[in-house]
Parts: sequence; C-alpha cells; structure tokens
Amino acid sequence: MDEKAGKGTCEESDSAHKSVEAVEAQNNSASFQESDLGIMPGTASQHSRAQSTKDVVLRIECITDRQMKVGLGVSFTADVLATVALFTEFSLKITQSKDNWPTTAHKSAVANVLFGGLGLLLLLWMAILWIKRFLASPSGACWKHRRRRMSILVGAEVAVQTVNLLAFIIPNASMLHSPCSDYNQLLVTMCVLIRWTCWNTLFLLICIHAHNVNPWRSKGKSETEPSERLVMDGPWLLHATKLLLWVAMEVVVAAAIWVWLADADEIEPDDPIQCFDTTWTCQTSPRVQVTTALIVASGMAWFTLWLFLIYSGKHHLYGLPYTDFKVANLFLRLQERGRWVFIVFFSLSMALLWWVKTQSCASVAFTWLGLLPAQILASLNIGSWAYMMLPIAPGQANPMLQVWLQEFAWTCDQHAQLQRDRRDHSPQHQAPPPLFCMQQAFAALYWSGLVYDSHEAEGMEAKMGWGYELLGLDQHELIWEHRLDTKILLGWGPGGIAVAFRGTASLCNALSDLKVWRTDHPPSTGSRLMHRRPKVHSGFLRCWLADGLQDRVIQRVLDLAAAWDAAHSGQPVPILLTGHSLGGALSELAAYDVAKAAAAAGLQLRLSCYTFGGPRVGNHAFAMEHATAVPDTWNVINDQDVVARRGKLWVLYKRSGHRVIINTRGDLIVRPTYAEANIQRVPGGGSISQHYLGSYQRALLAVCLAQFSAKRYREGMQGVMALAAAAQPLEALFRQELNLTPSEMQDLARASEAAPEKWTDVQRKQLRKKGRTPGNWQDAAAAASIVNSSMGTTNGSSRSSAASLWTSNQREPGAKRQACWPAQQLGKQPEENHDVFLKLECITDRQMKSALWVAHFAFSLAFVTLFAEFGEKLTTHEDTLTHAAHKAGIANVVLGGILLALLLFAACCWIRQCIPVQSSKQWRGRRRRLALLVAAELTVQIINLLAFILPNGSLLADPCYRWQGWLLGFSVLVRWTCWNTLFCLLCVHAHNVNPWRPGGTEKKDAEGFESLVMDAPWLIHWPKAIIWCFMEVPIATAVWLGVSNASEEAQRLGHLTSAVTCDSDPALCDLQGGMLASVSCIVGFSGIWFLLWLFLLYRAKRHLLNLPYADFKIANLFLRLQERGRWVFIVFFTLSLCLLWFVDRHSCFSLAFTWLGLLPCQILASLNICVWAYMMSPIPYSQETTMLQAKFQDFAWTQSQHDQVQCKRQQQGPFPPPLFCMQMAFAGLYWSGLVYDSHEAEGMEAKMGWGYELLGLQEHELMWEHRLDTKVLLGWGPGGIAVAFRGTASLRNALSDIQVWRTDHPPIRGSRLMGQRPVVHAGFLRCWLEDSLHQRVIQRVLTLAAAWEASHPGQSVPVLLTGHSLGGALSDLAAYDIAKAAAAAGSNLRLACYTYGAPRVGNHAYARDHAEVVPDTWNVINDQDVVARRGKLWVLYKRSGHRVIINTRGDLIVQPSYAEANVQRVPGGGSISHHWLTGYQRALLAICLAQFSAKRYKEGMQGVIALALAAQPLEALFCQELNLGPADMQDLARASEASPEKWSHVRRKRLGTRTGPPAKWQDAAANSCPGPASPPKAALTSLTSSLSTQATLLLASQLLRTPFPCGAASSIKNSIDNRSSNACLGPSCNAPNHAHDLATQESISKATPTGAGEPCSSALKEGDALGFIASQLSVG
Repeated sequence: MDEKAGKGTCEESDSAHKSVEAVEAQNNSASFQESDLGIMPGTASQHSRAQSTKDVVLRIECITDRQMKVGLGVSFTADVLATVALFTEFSLKITQSKDNWPTTAHKSAVANVLFGGLGLLLLLWMAILWIKRFLASPSGACWKHRRRRMSILVGAEVAVQTVNLLAFIIPNASMLHSPCSDYNQLLVTMCVLIRWTCWNTLFLLICIHAHNVNPWRSKGKSETEPSERLVMDGPWLLHATKLLLWVAMEVVVAAAIWVWLADADEIEPDDPIQCFDTTWTCQTSPRVQVTTALIVASGMAWFTLWLFLIYSGKHHLYGLPYTDFKVANLFLRLQERGRWVFIVFFSLSMALLWWVKTQSCASVAFTWLGLLPAQILASLNIGSWAYMMLPIAPGQANPMLQVWLQEFAWTCDQHAQLQRDRRDHSPQHQAPPPLFCMQQAFAALYWSGLVYDSHEAEGMEAKMGWGYELLGLDQHELIWEHRLDTKILLGWGPGGIAVAFRGTASLCNALSDLKVWRTDHPPSTGSRLMHRRPKVHSGFLRCWLADGLQDRVIQRVLDLAAAWDAAHSGQPVPILLTGHSLGGALSELAAYDVAKAAAAAGLQLRLSCYTFGGPRVGNHAFAMEHATAVPDTWNVINDQDVVARRGKLWVLYKRSGHRVIINTRGDLIVRPTYAEANIQRVPGGGSISQHYLGSYQRALLAVCLAQFSAKRYREGMQGVMALAAAAQPLEALFRQELNLTPSEMQDLARASEAAPEKWTDVQRKQLRKKGRTPGNWQDAAAAASIVNSSMGTTNGSSRSSAASLWTSNQREPGAKRQACWPAQQLGKQPEENHDVFLKLECITDRQMKSALWVAHFAFSLAFVTLFAEFGEKLTTHEDTLTHAAHKAGIANVVLGGILLALLLFAACCWIRQCIPVQSSKQWRGRRRRLALLVAAELTVQIINLLAFILPNGSLLADPCYRWQGWLLGFSVLVRWTCWNTLFCLLCVHAHNVNPWRPGGTEKKDAEGFESLVMDAPWLIHWPKAIIWCFMEVPIATAVWLGVSNASEEAQRLGHLTSAVTCDSDPALCDLQGGMLASVSCIVGFSGIWFLLWLFLLYRAKRHLLNLPYADFKIANLFLRLQERGRWVFIVFFTLSLCLLWFVDRHSCFSLAFTWLGLLPCQILASLNICVWAYMMSPIPYSQETTMLQAKFQDFAWTQSQHDQVQCKRQQQGPFPPPLFCMQMAFAGLYWSGLVYDSHEAEGMEAKMGWGYELLGLQEHELMWEHRLDTKVLLGWGPGGIAVAFRGTASLRNALSDIQVWRTDHPPIRGSRLMGQRPVVHAGFLRCWLEDSLHQRVIQRVLTLAAAWEASHPGQSVPVLLTGHSLGGALSDLAAYDIAKAAAAAGSNLRLACYTYGAPRVGNHAYARDHAEVVPDTWNVINDQDVVARRGKLWVLYKRSGHRVIINTRGDLIVQPSYAEANVQRVPGGGSISHHWLTGYQRALLAICLAQFSAKRYKEGMQGVIALALAAQPLEALFCQELNLGPADMQDLARASEASPEKWSHVRRKRLGTRTGPPAKWQDAAANSCPGPASPPKAALTSLTSSLSTQATLLLASQLLRTPFPCGAASSIKNSIDNRSSNACLGPSCNAPNHAHDLATQESISKATPTGAGEPCSSALKEGDALGFIASQLSVG
C-alpha cells in the first residue's frame, strides 16, 4: 500500500535521507519501490537498504499477470456460481408442487453442506497459508503500518467468514441427521443469529476497506505529509461512526430472532409422526416480515455508505501521482470491481428467496438455513482477496524486470543512450527490448493527423514543413485508394521513411470496420490445429489489399529503402508506420507485410509502429507473428477509448505490440501489467470522445504538464524541456495548448521544486483554458506560416513574439535532423531475435527443481516397482501362468494407462509449443536437431506404451487368453524394438555434443568454434544404425521362439475352455535353450549400448572442458543432465531383465513380468522422457529474463571497475544488486591465508606489508580464543577494515565442525511454527560466542568504524569479512552480527563478506535474514570442494549469500542458477584437495590465465592486465605462479588475439609446471620483500619518465639483470616500450653489456637496494642514477 508512515525502527530508517532527488528517483519505479513502501532511493546507508529490503511486501504490490488472472477468474467464477445457485433455488421455490418443510429443508441442506464444506476448506487453507506468511515476519521482516492494517482487516474477513460458514454448515448437518426436526430449535436459531451477525460484520469490514484510501484530514501529529495522509494512517477510532450502523443492524437482527422464537408455536406440522407426508404450516407473522425488511434496509444502507466512500477515495487518488500510488489505485479499483456484490447479493437473495412467495416453506428453508448464493460468493471472493493481500515470501518476486521494461525516453537522444546501455547488458546475439519514445510519439501523432488534412490545399505546405522537421524528411507522396477510401501519406528524406494511414473518415471506412469476421493472413501460414493459423479482421485486410494497394505501398517503401540504403551503406533503414483508429490497424498490417517483404529482399530495416486508438487486428497467432516481425510496436490508448478498449470478442482478437495507457490526468503507463491495464478499464463502459485524435493530443500534453507538478517522473521536468527544445513544432504545440515557452517552463520547474504540492492540479487549469476540444496542431503550422509571411523571418527577434515560434529555431537548408533511430548508434537488429529457443536455455530455478524432482520420483518409483515384482516372484506359492499374468496385467494396465495419458499430454503440449513458432520463428540447425530427437523419443515411447497396454488389456478381458495369439508376439516385438530405438536415440544425444572433424580436420561453425556432430548430416550416425540392426536379430529370434513355444502349449491345453479350469492348470513355463540364448544376446547388446553411451559422453565432456563455459553453457547443461538421469534407461532395462527373467527363470512370473512388459522400465522411461520433452520444448523466448540474469552474473575485475559499475547501476534504480569483484576476491584469499600464518614470526612483517597494500591498511591486531582455538586477524587503515577468521587447523576446530545440531540465532526470534525461526550450526556458533569473542570483535570493529567515519565524514565505512572453511562460516556469522550491531549503533557500514570453501551455516530463515542484512556476501566454491558442496542435510541448512563457482579449467560462474549449480556437482562425490586454500588460489589464477585463451570473457585480457597493475602483490603472484608480468601479458594478449586457437591449452602448460600444490602466496611475500615496504613501481616510473630513452635503456638493462621484484622490471619495461619502439632489453640486446663491469656494479649499487627484492623507493635517488648513467655514456 502507499505508505510513507510507520512505527518503530522500520519507519525511523525510512525517513532518514528524504530529499527532492529521492522523491524524484522513486516516481519512475514499480509498485514495490514506491515512496509508500518506505524505500528511499538515493540513500547511501547500507543499513537503510537492509531495512527497506526487510519490509514485508503484500502480493498485490508485485502481482504477476498469471496471479491476477487467477484472482479475477476466481472472482468471476464466484459471481457465476452465486447467480446460478440463486436462480436455481428461486426456480425450485416457484415450481415445487408440494410445500413440505422436511423435503425442502433436506434438499437445501444437502447443497448447503456440500458447498459450505468446500468453501470452508478453501478458507481454512487460505487461513493456514496466511498465518504461515504472517508468522514468517518476526524472523527479520518489518511490517509497515499500512500493510499491517490491511493484513489485519483481511485476516478478520477470513475469520468472520469461517465462523459464518461453520454456523451455516452446523444447522444444515443437523437437519440431515434429523429430517423431521423443527427449524425453530435453539441450535438453528443461534446459528442464524451468528450468521447474520457475521454478515453485518463483513459489511462493516468492506466499508472500512473503502474508507482506508480516503484522505485523513487531521490537524494532529502524523509521520506522513498532510497531502498523503490516509484514513489507514489514523487510529481505529476513525471508524466509530460505522459501529453505530453495525449496532443498529444488530438490534434489528436480534429483534428478528426474538420475534421468530416468539412465533414458534404458530409454525408446526399437522402430524409430527408422518412429517414427510403431512402438510406443514410455514406462515410467518407480520412482525417477522417487518424485521426482515429492516435487515434488507440495513444492508442497503451499508451499500450506500460503501458507494460514497469508494467515490471519495477515487476522487482523492485522482489528484495524486499514479506511479507513487499505483498499489492504492489497484486496491481501490479491485474493490470497485468485485466487493460490492457482497451486499448486493445478500439483499437480492433476501428479496427473491424470502419476499417472493413469502408464506412457503421454501422461503424459510432457503433463508433460515442459510443464503447459499451469498455464502458461495463471499467465500470465493474473500479467498481471492486474502490471496492477493497475502505477504509474499522473501525473494519470491523479482519486480526489477517490470521496472526496467516500463522505462521510456523523452527525446531521441535519450532513447539512443538508453538503448546503448541496455545493449551493454544484453546477452550475446540478442537485441535489447524496445523502448517507448515521447518525441517519436508526438511525431507519429502529428503525421496521423496530417493524413486527415491531406485533401486541403490551404496551409498544407506549412503543415508538411513541420512534419518534415519532426522526422528529418524532405519529400512526401499521397496514395489514395478510392473504392474503399483508404488514404496513405508517405514521406521520406535523410531521417528515413514515414508511412501514415488515415482512420475512419467516411461511410466506406465505417462499413469496413463492421466486417468483424476473420480471414487468414498470411494465407496458408501456420497450422489450423489448436488455432495456430494467423487470422486478421476481414474489413481491415480488405482495405489493405483493395486494388493492389498492398503491393503498391510495399514496392514504394522498398524502393525508397533501397535508395536510402545506398546513400547510408551498412545502416538499417529507419521506417515509421503510424495511424489513428482504422489507420492504426492498417499500419500494423503494413508493418508486418513490409517486414516480411524486406526480409525476403535482403534489406535491413528498423521498423517502428506507433498507433493511436487502434483496434485489435488479429488473433493470438497473428499477434505472436507480429511481435516477432515488428517488436517495436506501440499501441497508445487514451483512458477509456471505446475503440481501443473493446473489440476483443472473448478470444477472437489479441492486441499486437505493447500498450501505452495515457489520460488527461497526466498518467503514463508504459507496458502495463495485466492488473494495471484491467483496473484502468471501466467494465462495460467506454468513451467515444476519448477516441478523437485531439483527445490523444490533450492526453500527451497532460503527461508533459504533469512533470511540473507533484505527479512528475524522475527527471520529468528536464525531459519535457529537452522535448520542447528538440523541435520547433513541439515548442509551438506547448505554447499553443499550454501557453508555456521554454523559459516559462524553467520558471515553473523552479516553482514546483520549491513547493510541489501547489502544482498538483496545474494541468487541469492549463488544459481547461482551451475549452473542451484542444486546438489542431496541424492548424497551428498553417497559422504560423501566415504570420511568418506577414512579419518576415527575423532571427534576432524576441522569443516571446508569435513570429519567433517558427523563425528562431529555423535550421539551415539541407541540415539533417537526427531521428529517433540513429543507425550509427543502434546498429543492426540481430537476426537471432527471430530464433526459436528451447526451455532449457532459460529454465527457471523452480522449473528445474520440478523437473529434477520428477526425475528422482521416476527413479524411486521404478526402483520400488522392480523390487516389488522381484519379491512377488520369489515369495509366491501359486505358480500358474494365468494367475501370474492376471496379477501383472492389472498393474500394467493401470500404470500404463496413467503413463500413456501423461505422455499424450506432454506430446500435445510439445506440439502446441512447436506449431506457433513454425511460421513466425526460424529454427537454428542445432535446436531443430534436438527438437526432432525429443519428438522421436516421445513417439517411440508412446508406441512402446500402446504395445505394452494392449496385450495386458486382452489378458484381463479373457482370463483364458494364452500365449498362442500373434497379437502378444507382435506387441513384444514392437516393444523391444522401441527399447532398441530408445537406446539408439540416447547414444545420438550423447554423440551430438562431440566435435565433428570430417576427414580428420577441424571444421568451424559460424562463430569460429569447432563444429559439433549435431551440425553434421544424419548419416554420421550410421554405425549406431548397424548396432541397432544387430540387436534386432536376437529380438526377432526370441519373439519367434516364444510364439512357437506358446503354440505348442496351446495345442496341448486346447481342451481347457472355462476360466476355472484354465486358471488352475499348471502351464509349462520353462524356456527353450534357444530363447534363453536370444534373451542373453539382448542383454549383451544393451550392455554394448551402455558402453557406447559412456564413451560418447566422456568424449563430449572432455571436448567441452576446453571450450569457454560462458559460450557453451547450454551444451554443458545438456550434457550434464544426460549424465545425471539418462543412463538409467539402459541400466534399468538390463537390471530388470536379469532380476525378472534370469533369476528363477523357470517360474511363470518370470515369463509374465517380462513377456507382458517390463513395468519398472516403462515407468522410468515415460517420466524421464516427459521431463526431457518439457525441457526441450520450444518457447516464445523472453529475452528480457535472460538479459536480467546476464546482468546479475556480471562481475568486475578491479575495485575501480566495481565502483564504476555500481554507480551506474544506482543511477538506473535504487539499491542495485551486489557485484562480485575479482580484486576483492584475491584480497580476501590473501587475508584468509594470512590468518593461518599469524603465529609465525619469520617473514610475518613482510606478509602483512602485502596484506596492507591489497586493501590500503596500515595496522593489524590478532585475537585468539584459546579454549576452542579460534583466531581472528583484524586490520585497519585508510582503506577500511578487514576481519579474517582462521579455518580448521586443530583438533578442537574439527570437533566444532562435527557439532551439526542447530541452535537458535538470534535467540528467541521468529516462530518455530513451520520453520520460521533462524537456527545455525551449533559448533560454529559456539566458536563465535566462546569467551565473549563475538562481543570483543564487534566492539573493536565498531570502535574502528567510528574513528574511520570521523576522518571520512559522509562516507560509509568499507568492512571486509573473509575466511576459509570454518573461518568462512565464522565470517558469515560475524557479518550478520556486526551489521545488526552497526544498525543499532547508527554506524554506516558497507559490509562485504567473501568466503572460500565455507560450509552452510544456518537454515532457510537465517539465510533470508542474512541476505537482507549483508547482501554483498559471496561464497566462492572451488569445483568439487567437498566441504562447500556437502552439508545441506536435506533441508536443515541453506547457504547464505551468493555462490561463485570456480575451477582450474578457467571457468567462473557468478550467481549460478539452480540448474548450473547442480549440474556442476558430481552426485555423491567431492574432493578434499579442492578444499585447500592453495586450490582456490590455483583456480583463481586459472581464470586469469584463461583470459589469454579462447576461454576468455569480454574484455577479460584487459581486466587481468588491469588487475596485475592494481597492486604489487597481485603482480608478484602472477610472476610466481604463471611467470607472467604485465608486459608478458600484453604480448600474450596480442598473440591470443591473432590466433586464439593456439592458446586453448595454455592454462595447463602454465599451471602444469608444478607437480604439487601451488606455492602459498604469503610465502612469496616473505621470500621477496623482507620488511614493510611500498612498491617501487611509482618511483621507478617517475624516474624513467624524466630520463632520455638511451639513459632509460641503460638503467633498465642493469635493473633487469638483477634479482629485482617483477613489478619493478615490468614497470621499467612498460615505460621503455611506450617511449621507444626500438627499445631492447634483456640478454638478446645488441647494446654493450655493462652488467659484468665492476665499476658499473658498484655504481648501480648506489642507485638500487642492497638486498634483492628490497624496495627502491627509499634508496633510489635520481641524482645517483643520472650520475651512473652519465658515467656509462662517457665510457661508451
């Protein structure tokens, strides 16, 4: 809800950093980021961010389209069911012939108990769900006052309706138990009193809901602004007046009950013994009639009050900015839609079921036993309302995508900039989603009106002049089809091409509008199956095709596009298609056909389509096709425009493109959600006046004027002023309609910034000056032309004069105006946008979890079935063939039928997904190959199941059905052939991701990578076809022998005809030797298939390991999923045959369980293939989701790049997601190792020196808790604070690790109900709390933070917590507690937590809390690290923070999805060597080295070079482990760019030089730099910059021959390379070698440190060096 107010700490943090910029920043955000939610953009404090992200959020604030459709569908279902129930009871009451109380009451009670029970179950389930979410809040969530108020009201509604239903069911159940009981008994009467009291209370709660969004005009204290106070901010006593009405209705209800009881003696049966056959007296007294009338009157009084409150709240919200009060608008409109039916249905039910034929027993039964229609409506409606008001689980919704998609640009320049930014975050080969542009919308609006005036001669030239300037055109042409009166205005010039269609303007156009039947377009495209053929409105299509108009327009546009392309080679041709009303529909058809024709002609177009009030054109299939062909399509809809809002005709028509809703209140909603679009529409209403083109002009102007009021968007004022300055026609429009010049806009902007509340209604005052109809923009051009001709063009005149509107902004002749689609900035739209995508490529975590769960369930069910059949076979005593076959047949038919239904459903879904993409999308070869293979698997398994069910069904139908039938033999042949085919397809799948090297040479694909087998023709799989044929031979032999044996048995038992005799006859079930040999061959061939599959999978896996993971992510996922679950096909087939056939093979059960079908294999194969088909099904690809995932998986190499990216993200929206930093990861790794060496005296000072330099620190302190041996190394300095925890290094640490039981932390927080209390690992917590270690660490950190803040005012304190293994778990706990303590103390910390090989610390509740408090937490996991990968213990533990997976192959996966993280893990495996800290060091180095190979990331080489230059310890690490300095890296970068394929194995050559684990980084510091020092790089670089090239060469030549640190040598070498291209260093230099000259050595020793590796910054003097160089030059 819209709330800036609150109580307690939740609200105090939200009001801390309020400013005008913060208010502006939140205006363009989604509902969950509104000012009312307490989230304040622009707040630098991490505590504020954590506090805001902890807020409880209701589902209505970020409801998805599907959830809203479900909610509205439930409400609509409730209305329909209630209406049907009402008129059913009413008709029964009118038409019944015998008015008998027990009969009527019995019929009513049955329905009441049934529907009441269902409603009660629904409400109880919703209550449990609501309580679960509500109890989740104390575990760290913060309830805002308004959200809590709304939740309490909804909870009260659910509780009241639950009581209502109980009081509804109990008397009806009593009547069913005792049909002849009197309806005046005390139980029934009390239930009636309770029910009517509940109805009265529900009416009260509904009116409170409506009153809550009304303004609260109180002079008292409030935490919100006066203009934003709502009734829900006030105390509950504000609703005291409603209690008076509630009490009045209660008095009437009590009076009605008392009167009813008093008249009980008058209502009784004539003969109570024969109650069903006798006549009852059900007449009521006038007193009952009067009290009932008063109850109905009270209900209508509630309804009148509700109407008044709704109108008052609606009127109030209209004066507030929609973007800030989006949720309040949604809340109010939803009440307006469906809540009024409560009271109306109650009153209507009373009127129809009581007042009509009031003296009948049916009237008493249908009302006294409960109003069933009202109960149905109330239960479903309250259930739907409670669902939408439900607090969502943390992280369940991700509204960032919707915020991003609803962005728009004011001007063309801003449009181009935003598109460039979006392209930077787009995955490779994907264009960013389209962006709405206001300048383009105004230009399209002008041209849409221009085509209406094209027949006028007067002023047309001036009008066209403004049209030219808006789009940068210089010529035009009018195309007029007279028979159907279709007009098209076509313009062209340097800015591109514009095509405008006229709307309905004649009787011929109106007749075309009325032809609403549909026609195929394009003809013969798509399939009619499941309505996948595109169809469009016949009238619109007839206008477009009449008299060859389509061909003429398309040919003309293509000719102009070809000419434009020739003049602007290499750039897509910008084309704008627009129109109003009918013209908008025609522009959509034209855009689609032009796009198709241009693709066929090979022209690169950049199409944009802007329509105004355009109706829907085609069906869902056409809308999908159009969205693919012309994604930049925008349907601008003015509020309640009847033409644009209507015309859906249920499901016959679907809007193409994206919607943009505007209105004269200044609201602009770009790409509205389903909820936003539906609440804006008045049900059953519409306005023809809002369809006029002038109304669209007025609405767009209102949006611009609203930017100078409290309704403004972020940077809205600057956007409108830039829009006015962008083009003279726009400036003239603002002056004509708003009386505003650019200078006046600036004055208004300053005034509105000073007091925004004074400008709330400014747009109404400005727009009303022109009367009801706004002026014609095109007429202003003609008027301006007349004034211009009379006054002349004087550029020096004042801008306040009328002539200056068109003279002061005149451009020189021939000057080109930049259009909204600059080709040099946007480039080509990649063709990959039209590709088909498979679900596996963008599968969500929930979908992958569901798929893996189904796969695990299939394996478990198949395993249980196999051993159940095996146990039945071994333990049975009645070994007859008929008995065994009958028992097997029942299970086979039941489970086989279920599996067949599931497979058919999966096949239908798969076909449904494939059909729409056939005509509108293009299939890449690899995706088509995978889809065909999955389709083949589905088909084969369906045939397998049919051949599995048919013989079992025949056996059940005929108990004496023996094995003599050829149907059984044929079905066995088909089944085993299907198994053989499935094995072949599995091997084809595994072979597909192997490299394809025809003739032994590598073959490249389109992107330069090695081609795969799936790129090759199908004939490459011919060896598998041979194996398939060989396996078919023993299958056919086994079937022939089995049928022959069965025929002989049938002849022997031919006298058995009855079921009794055939069932008791012991048939011969022993197998012939030939048949046994054939089955053995089948098992052998299945083993061959399995070995082949293993070989192909291993070969493919080895191949993919050498390719970049980022580019082959899907191939890796595809391969790992096969490795996980596909092998069980063949293994289970072989295992089933061995257990069910060869074990006790003379048993009849052996023959029955195998000959009638291998049920375990059928279960496993069917479910597994369903999962595989689901993941391989084509989808209408949502590129925005992948772009957001790519944005989250971004990372920075250096700290400066990290800060730059985060600053850019913060400008795009408040609270950007955290970003992984490689430099910080190396620094955390170093400090994690440093704490292990803290006890060493030798070299510790040098090691600390490098540690200081990595993070900019100066001092350190060691804390050691001896009893549990916990070490904490704490460093601080100008760079911030670092806290490192030591990992497991002693027996006491190991004992702490194995204490895996859990303990509450924080204590007594959250509810234990449903696992909402945070609990953590007992051993880790004990280490952290022992001997008050946590208090000492926290107090020390806060003290250092306070000192740092004092020296750096206004900045947040950077704090890094890190650790390895156990240390990582302790740093996780410490980060959480430090953040909490800092928030309580008011410290502004910027916490980052980097852990290495850390185990999981707490449960799901703790992980949620930790993510809110310390979002910048990164768990680095090295490949198969057993400690980091294990320890989940089913659901007991959950990892905190974000994962980062690394390995020595050079792969880096930041924030992997569930699928990526799971396929990287070996099931049941793990490596202890990967857990070593040096293993993490080697993996990080492998990532850096991989950037100089084919596995590099974008700008990876530059990132690693920048990383090496960022700090000397990093440079030294690269020298030590990789033998690479920065200069070597640059050489390697140039070589790898020239021939990247030569460097694919460079990481192995570099990292493989060491046989053991890599050397410790910290030891390098002790060996090379004994003593605290700063790097000599700066001093050497400054020295060489002042010397000549020859002198620098000489000095560097000497320095490079000394055992000097790698940083100095590389620095000198880089300086020399930059200053002289002929520089020569090292032993190969042709200059005289002065290294061995004694005098030279003595001289150089004065300029260099005496000790190898000592810093030269303190000893190197420029004079000494120059003297040495001068002496050497003189000698030379």
